[in-house]
Amino acid sequence: MDNLNNNQTSTHFLQDASFIRLKSAEIAYSFAPESLKRIGLNGIRVFSNGTNLITWDKIKIIDPEANYGTPGYPLQRIVNFGAQLTF
Repeated sequence: MDNLNNNQTSTHFLQDASFIRLKSAEIAYSFAPESLKRIGLNGIRVFSNGTNLITWDKIKIIDPEANYGTPGYPLQRIVNFGAQLTF
């Protein structure tokens, strides 16, 4: 019996799956201790950090790291802001 499905080798469904991802980053600034003495602090550090910030890829509909190309749940982008005070 002949198989009616197309069994020809084809690159029709192949795509470039290369990607670059900014997985995590943090930026912070510490104020000079001399400028803080008049308000009673020894130090202030303000910061912002994040996880899964951006992905540059050619496959726009799914996560390039997903198993077997299935979309599953999207990656969560997390951004935090904060301050550390030293008395």
